Amino acid sequence: MVNLDLAVEDLQERLKAGRIYAEDKIPWALEHFFKEQNLSTLRELSLREVAESLERASEAQARREQPRSGRSGYGRVMVCMSSYPPYAATLLRRGSRTAGRLNTDCSLSMSRRPRKRPTG
Repeated sequence: MVNLDLAVEDLQERLKAGRIYAEDKIPWALEHFFKEQNLSTLRELSLREVAESLERASEAQARREQPRSGRSGYGRVMVCMSSYPPYAATLLRRGSRTAGRLNTDCSLSMSRRPRKRPTG
């Protein structure tokens, strides 16, 4: 499988430059297919397919190389956060889901900026 990953804007620029379709087909393509939402969805689907393909290959290799131990060969997932909370819940959920998909542990590391000591 070969996946050429381009940002939506780059793909649209290639189309406008005539690198994908003949010049007379470009306006129709931009209006009907090469819309930002369509291209973003296709990009996401292709990246997911590549990730799943790599995961299947990795799992098959792990089964061939070592006895089944109940843990995946991926090690652990670590979520590193600061004391700035706006993204904390999202990071924790994402880390937990990733660890669940990989059948491994999830750890949390949190750093805080030291309090400033009063001067004087």
